[in-house]
Formats: sequence, structure tokens, C-alpha cells
Amino acid sequence: MILHIYSENPHLLDIINKNPETDNGLYLKPLKDGVAIGNAVSVHQYDIYFQDGGHSYTEEIGNQLDYQSLCNPLIVLHLSTDFLGHILKESSEYLAQELKWLGKTRGEVDPSTCKITVPNFYIYSSWYRDGAFLLSKYFKEIKVRNKVGNNFELAIEGKTVFQAVNMLNLVALFAQLTNEKGLFTYIDDSFASKYVRVLTNIEGVPYFVLYLFIKRAVKNKTQFEMVKPLLENYLAKYGIVANLTNEDTQLSRIGFITEAIGIDLPVLDIGCGEFAYYKRLMNRGLEQEYFAVDKEIHLERLGQNIMDRLDADNLKFSTDLTKVPKDKKLNIIISEVIEHNTPEDALALVKKALTFNFEKIVISTPNADFNQFYFDNGFRHSDHHFEFTQTEFKDFIASCTAFRLDLDIRFDQVGDELNGLKPTQIVVIEKNKNHEN
Repeated sequence: MILHIYSENPHLLDIINKNPETDNGLYLKPLKDGVAIGNAVSVHQYDIYFQDGGHSYTEEIGNQLDYQSLCNPLIVLHLSTDFLGHILKESSEYLAQELKWLGKTRGEVDPSTCKITVPNFYIYSSWYRDGAFLLSKYFKEIKVRNKVGNNFELAIEGKTVFQAVNMLNLVALFAQLTNEKGLFTYIDDSFASKYVRVLTNIEGVPYFVLYLFIKRAVKNKTQFEMVKPLLENYLAKYGIVANLTNEDTQLSRIGFITEAIGIDLPVLDIGCGEFAYYKRLMNRGLEQEYFAVDKEIHLERLGQNIMDRLDADNLKFSTDLTKVPKDKKLNIIISEVIEHNTPEDALALVKKALTFNFEKIVISTPNADFNQFYFDNGFRHSDHHFEFTQTEFKDFIASCTAFRLDLDIRFDQVGDELNGLKPTQIVVIEKNKNHEN
């Protein structure tokens, strides 16, 4: 593993507390079963190496080719802690610290761009797909180039040394947390505290990256309560009033819908997917029949396996909505389904659901008004035919329920709240008991 740190700034070595006159520019210290080496190449370049003496970053001790010691993201985090830890301090503390031998602060001597290159960097996760790395979508300063297999060259360009080093650690952190077989990552309170500081040291981090940090690097409620005000204050600097939650958007949606549906009546789940709502309702004590409808026939076997595991027999799977009895009173879920159809087909689907003997219908769909916090334009998924704004969704439901005076209709949102907007919008359509026959 090698890190190349380069800047035209003549004070690069001052910033990272390295003196080329000491030990002929070399600094050595033990790291796990190997040795870490710092080398002041020139006034403009500092390199950090790791030479492993064993299998410090792999469990495959029988493998003679220990390539993980050459490219594991965790090594980047450890080298940064040992050699660059003072640059990972809170930004105001870092910028105000005086370099007494220069009579200036770090902020005064760190105004120039900095490039950090990692020639061999391991990425083995869904975050690299179709030739693109997810974080590169949100930070133009991050570039990865595939060399062979899961081995990449990583390049970070920051406006300052401080920005570049913190950005490097952010990339290494996410790569380590998302890589398959990401070993040796124990996330305790100090770990979460350190890396939320790294995250908020970086300028202009978009909301979705903060969201990913909470979901990947925050492991319990205590840690969430610790990082929540820090991240909300960070967003406030960019004019975003936030109320962050400790659940991902899907779990928030499942929680809201299962609470609204309850367990007193049979359930019809249109577009059931992998039975997330069935499993949650079974955990709540559902004994009624659960009619699951999806066009993917292979889900039938998955449903049977889930029933076997739960020792249940109430799941009725079908690929045909017409096979569900219309005379049975039930509650209906249509969650993240309508947007996978054309608007005309979505309208027909909801109208068909309204012909059942239902007490409640709960429909969820992405809130396009929230997409501004994800990206500049486009849909959240490539297979979406549309994504409604809140106004458009209300108009759509009005078209579906026209002339139905027997219905009470309530709209809501779930998930993180940013400037009054949440990522998922929901409508609960309920039979008005005063109009029941």
C-alpha cells in the first residue's frame, strides 16, 4: 500500500508535521504485523508506505499472495491515523492551530490544492457499478480507475491539504464498510464520533452521503443521538432545516404502513416483492390471510420458505390479481409499485384495487419534491416511468377516487425531513363508516 500526497504548496511538509531533514526524510513505525514508512520525497511530495510482515489485513493466512496488504481500504484509515491524525481534527481547531516555527496558523499556510493518489485500492461492493463509483457521483474530486478485478487506482483532489486528507478518509471508510468481507471494522462510539467529524470537515457534502453515513457507520441509537445534531447543524449551514431519523427510508416506510394497516383484517399486498410487509406484520402477530400478488413467479418459492421458517400457513401468493377474492373484507398495500407502471396503467391498477371490499388502502411512492436532495435531475431508479411531486400525487389520487363520497383520504410523508419534505409520500384511503351499507 502506498499513498502519494502532492501539493504545489511550499508548506506541505509543515502542514503534515514532517521534516525532510530528519532521518533523511524517513519515518518508520510498527503497524499491525508490518511497518509503516513515511518519506519526504520533496518539499512538494510526501509518500506513506505499508509493508506487511504477515497477513495483517486478511483472514486467508494460507494464501501466499497476500494482496490485501497492498490495497485494503482499512490500511488507508490506519496510515492516516498514524501519520495524518492532526489533519482529521475538527476543522475550526485545525485551521486555528498555530505553527510556531512559521508564526502562522494551519489555515493560513494551507490555501493550495492537494492531490492524493493511492495506486492500489480495493473496491468490492455494489457502490462500483457500470464503470462508475457511487461517491464520484457526488464529489467530482474523487476519481477511480479500474486496473484489474477489484483493484483500482484512487485519486483525490482537494482545495486544500485538509480537504484532501479528510476526503481520502471518507472514501476509505465507505469502501471498507461496503466491501464484501470488510474485515476488522468494529464501530464503537469513538469510531462513529471520529468519522462524523471527518465527514463534516468536508465542504459541501450532499444530504445523501450523510444519509449513507448514518445507515452504514452508525450502529445503535446512542451513536445516532450523538451524530444527529452534528449532521443537522452541518446541513443548516447550507440552508437545510433537517430532522434526521435513525431508520433508512425503506424501514420508515414499512413501519408507517404496517402501523396503518394493522393485523385485524386479511391483507392484500399488490406488488409484494420479497414479502417485507408480510414479515413485519407476522412479527406483529398477524393471523389473518395475507394475499401477496407479484408478476415475478420465482417469489412463490421464497414466500413458501418464509412461511416454513415462521411455521405459518397464511401466505397466499399469486401472479394474478383476479385470483384474490373480492368479497373478503381486507386492507390493501400498494407500496412503491405505481411508479413502475405507466401513468395510465397505474391509474387502472389503483381503480381496480378500489373495487375490492377494503377498509383501508395504503399507497406509497417516491416524493419527487425531495429528489433535489439526491441529485440534480432524473428518477431514483431507471425502471421508474414517473415520480410524482406532492401536487401531482394528490391530483392522481383525486382522479382515482373521483365521485367516491364514501372515502376518507389522508396524505402523509415518511423518512428524513429536509425543509419540510420527506423522501416517501403516502396516501391512506379509508372507507368512511358513515357511508357503509
